[in-house]
Amino acid sequence: MKNKKLFAILTLLCFLFTLMPVAAFAAEPYVWVEDGEEVVRLDKNDEAEVKLNLSNVEGAEFIVFAMKGDALTNKMTVDSKTGFVTLSGLSKYFKATFTAQGEYTVYAVAAGDYEKAVVAATEGDKASKSLTQAAKELLANSDNLYIMENNVITVNASTTAYQILASVDGTNFYAEDYHNDVDKDGVVDEGEATFDSIIGAALATTSNGYEEKTLWVKLLNDGDAVVGKELTVSTNSYAIDVDKETVTTNPNGVAKIKLSSTIAGDFKVYVEYGSKADLTIDVAADSTDAAYIETVYEPTAPVALDSTISSTEISFSISDINGNNVDDSDMDKLNYVVKVVEAPKSSSVKGNNISLFYNANNAIWLLSGVTLDAEDDYTFKVILDNGASATASVTVKEFQTPVELKMVYKQNTVELNGEAVLNKLFYVDANGVTKSLIDGGKVKEVKLAANGYAVEKFTADTGLVKVEADEKYVGSKITVAAVSQKYNLTAAVELTVANEAAGVKYASTEADVAVNNTLTANIVDEDGNKVALKSGISNVNISYVVLDKPVDAKVAVSTKTAGNLAQKGEFKVSFTASEIGAYELQTIVTYEQANGVVKYYSGVETITVGNTGFEDIVVMSIGSNEIVVNAETKAIDAAPIIENNRTFVPFRALAEAFGSEVAYDEATQAVTAELNDTTVVMTIGSAAYTVNGVEKTADVAPFINGSRTMVPVRFAAEAFGIKVIPTYDENGATADILFAK
Repeated sequence: MKNKKLFAILTLLCFLFTLMPVAAFAAEPYVWVEDGEEVVRLDKNDEAEVKLNLSNVEGAEFIVFAMKGDALTNKMTVDSKTGFVTLSGLSKYFKATFTAQGEYTVYAVAAGDYEKAVVAATEGDKASKSLTQAAKELLANSDNLYIMENNVITVNASTTAYQILASVDGTNFYAEDYHNDVDKDGVVDEGEATFDSIIGAALATTSNGYEEKTLWVKLLNDGDAVVGKELTVSTNSYAIDVDKETVTTNPNGVAKIKLSSTIAGDFKVYVEYGSKADLTIDVAADSTDAAYIETVYEPTAPVALDSTISSTEISFSISDINGNNVDDSDMDKLNYVVKVVEAPKSSSVKGNNISLFYNANNAIWLLSGVTLDAEDDYTFKVILDNGASATASVTVKEFQTPVELKMVYKQNTVELNGEAVLNKLFYVDANGVTKSLIDGGKVKEVKLAANGYAVEKFTADTGLVKVEADEKYVGSKITVAAVSQKYNLTAAVELTVANEAAGVKYASTEADVAVNNTLTANIVDEDGNKVALKSGISNVNISYVVLDKPVDAKVAVSTKTAGNLAQKGEFKVSFTASEIGAYELQTIVTYEQANGVVKYYSGVETITVGNTGFEDIVVMSIGSNEIVVNAETKAIDAAPIIENNRTFVPFRALAEAFGSEVAYDEATQAVTAELNDTTVVMTIGSAAYTVNGVEKTADVAPFINGSRTMVPVRFAAEAFGIKVIPTYDENGATADILFAK
C-alpha cells in the first residue's frame, strides 16, 4: 500500500467515525499518555505507558501502530509484540518502545463491526507478523475501520538525554560568552543562548562566617524546559549548607537553591533528576575575616643588638571565626595594627614601621620592618580590627664573642631524591645571647659542607641538601657541618636517608566535635618515618574520602594550602564533624615534580571525635576484636556483642584501656576494678554490685562469654563516670561505642 493511499484511508476513517452512533464508543478521548500530556518525549529505547479507556467496547481488539510523517514505520514496538491490544475490563495499558530517533504518530484503530474486525485482524498467524505487516493487512482487508482524532499520540523519540544546567546569582555561564540578565524568578529571557555548563560557585564568606548565594538550575530535554519535576540536592561536606533537599522546576523548567558556607575550602554540590541527569557544582568557599590571633613563637633567649625583628622569628597564627587559617591570599580580610607596648627609651622602633608578612612554608605570620636598635626588653602587640590581640616579647642584648654555633634543619629525615632545607643557623655567646647567621635566605659569616655518599648536590650558601635516588642509600647518614674559622666553632647535623615517601600518616587523630579542628598530616616512608620532599613541586592536590562515619553525621575535610609539604613533608587538615564518634578518612596527595613526574600518596586514618576536655577516648565496634584507644588500634580477645537488644562490652578490655587495674576471683566469681580512686566490685550472674563499698543494682547482670566478663555499656558510665556515646548503622543497630573520660 502506497503512503498516499494509507493517508487517504486514515482520513476517510476519521470522517466515517463521526457518522457512527454515539453508543459505539465513549464520547471522551480513549487513548492518551498516562500523565495526560499529548506529546511524549522519550530517550531512545525508552518505554511510554499508554492508556486505552473505552467504556462500551469490552473485549474488542485494537491494533496499535506508528507512522513517521505519512508512512508506516517498524521503529516502534508494543508490549504485545505484534501491535494487537485486546481490551479487558474498561481499560488497558500498553507500552510503546521506540528504537530510532524521530517524531512519530501512534494510532489505535478498531472496526465499527467488531466481529468482522476481529476476523480481519486475526487472519493468519499474527504472532509471526511484524507490527507493520499487521497494520497493512488490517487496513487493506477491512472496510469498516474507524479512528478517532483523539486516538493520536505524538511521540518525540530522542537520542539526547536530559540535562541539568545552572547559573549562580543570576549570572549564566555560556560556552562562548557570558550573560547577566536572568530575571529574579530565574526565567531566561527569550532569545538568549541556552547556558551549557557551570564554571563554579564562589562563596566569599563574611566576618560572621555566613554568606548566601542563589544557585539557579534548569532541567531540559532536547533543549526544551521540563516542567514540574523534582530535583534532589545534596553536598559532599558538612561545610556547605543548602536550603532545600528537593526542588521542583517551575513553568520555565527552573528552580532555585540557596548555598552558604561557614568553612573555607573546596566543596561540591550535586543536583540530580533521578537517574536521568545530574550536575556537579564546584564550590570554592573563601575564609572569612580575621577573627582570632595567637602567638606561635617568641624567643626565650636574648637576641643580638641590631638584629632585624624578622630574624627573631616572632610569629603568630591568625584564623577566621570558624578556625580557618588566614593566609596572604586573604589580605583583604586582615586589618591590623602593631603597637610597641614596651621598648627601651633610646630605641627608635615604632609600631607604624612594623608589619606582618606571611611565611607559607610554616603557615605563620612574622613581624617585619625594623631593627632592634637598643638593649632591653621589647613587647609587641598585634591587634585585629575586631579587637582580638596577641603579644610577644624579646630581650635584646649586646652580643659578645660567640662560644657556640648551632644549626637546625627543618626535617632530619629526607627521602630518596628529596631535599633537606636549613631552618636555623646562629651563634650563642657566653650570656646566652643569640645571633642569626641567615639573612635573606643566605648563610653569612660561616662555611657549610656536606658529607655522605647519598649527597647528590649540596648548595653551600643556603644549606640545601639534595639526596640521590638510588635505594642502596636508604638508612645511610648525611652529615652537614658548619664552620666558623673566625671563632673556631663548629656545628653538625646528621640527616637520615629514608625510603621513598610511601603514604600519609596523621600526627594526631583526635578531634573535638562541632569545631573546626586543625590536624597535621605527614608524608611518611614505608617505615613510618616522616620525610621531606623534593622542592619545586607544583600542581599539588590534596583530597579526602570519608570511608565511614556515624550515621547521619556531617563531616567537612579540606586543605587550603599545601604549607610545609615540600620542605617538611607535612600539611594542615581542616576537619569538622557534627557527631561524636569514629570517622574513617582516606587522604590522597598528588603533586608534580620539576621533572614532570607525578607522585601519589595515600593513607587511611580513623579520626576519633569527642568532646573538648576528654583525656581518654576509647572506641569499640560490635563484632570487632580491635579497640581504638586514643587513636591507637589494639587487639582484644573478646568483641562487643548484642544480646536481647542490649549492647555488652568486654569489661577488662574497656577498664584497662582507661588505665584501670582489674582482678578476678574465680572462687567467688567477683570482678574488681579500680580507676581514679573508684573501686567497683561485681559478681558474675548478679545484678548487684558495689562502688566504693556502696551497693547498687544494675538492670542486667554481667555474664561470661568465652572467658571474658561482658557488661552492659551503661554500666561503665554509672560505675566510673565514663561518657558513653553509641553510633548506629543505617538499620538503626549499634555499630560503634565511644567511651570518653
